[in-house]
Amino acid sequence: MRRTLLMAILVLLLAACAAPTPLPGSPQVYANINSLTDCRELQETFDRAYDRMEGYSTGSDMWRVLWSYGKAADARMQAIGCYR
Repeated sequence: MRRTLLMAILVLLLAACAAPTPLPGSPQVYANINSLTDCRELQETFDRAYDRMEGYSTGSDMWRVLWSYGKAADARMQAIGCYR
């Protein structure tokens, strides 16, 4: 009985760790970033996110949101070949 309970807890913990972590911030912002095809516009999005980060404490919730937006813009620029 005890072993079964421990196994069940382990399975639940592993499932929780494997579940994708939702991105912080607005899904609409990520959708907008992923819809952009203009490298200049994406660079401006990236720059705006990082400029705004300076107004927040490192690691704060809003700082993490802005960091994530910047990373999304960077990933999009890489995906569409802006760095060639």
